[in-house]
Amino acid sequence: MASSNPNIYLKLGFFVISIVYSFFLIGLALVFLAGAGHGWVSTVYASTLIIISLPIASFSWIYRRTDKGKKYSKIAIIIALVADILLLSLTYFEGFDRAFFPFQYGLNEEIGLVIFSWYLLWCIWQFITFTLFGLNLKQRGV
Repeated sequence: MASSNPNIYLKLGFFVISIVYSFFLIGLALVFLAGAGHGWVSTVYASTLIIISLPIASFSWIYRRTDKGKKYSKIAIIIALVADILLLSLTYFEGFDRAFFPFQYGLNEEIGLVIFSWYLLWCIWQFITFTLFGLNLKQRGV
């Protein structure tokens, strides 16, 4: 059972982990997917929203079973949905062939594995945010 006033170390720990995860995802998008403007650049723009969403989602976990946690999870889910819409719309204008270009590389090749890692990290972030949103709504009602 979470208290309404979690200690500062828990908050700081969740915040630091969220920021490191966010910058790692952005770094993969910037270095490996954007490819100096010749790759899938949409991922860089969409990935920047994780810097806001993931820390808020982690605070929604810290404050679960409270009204504050419910508010945090709603904000995080809205930002995650905006990131998805941004990724899809920018990819549409950039060309969906860019999104599937990484799959030309095999997963046995180093670059293919790194690119697949970005896809996996994006999906994990989305899964965490949506799961925390569902848990907060389930415990406190809509």
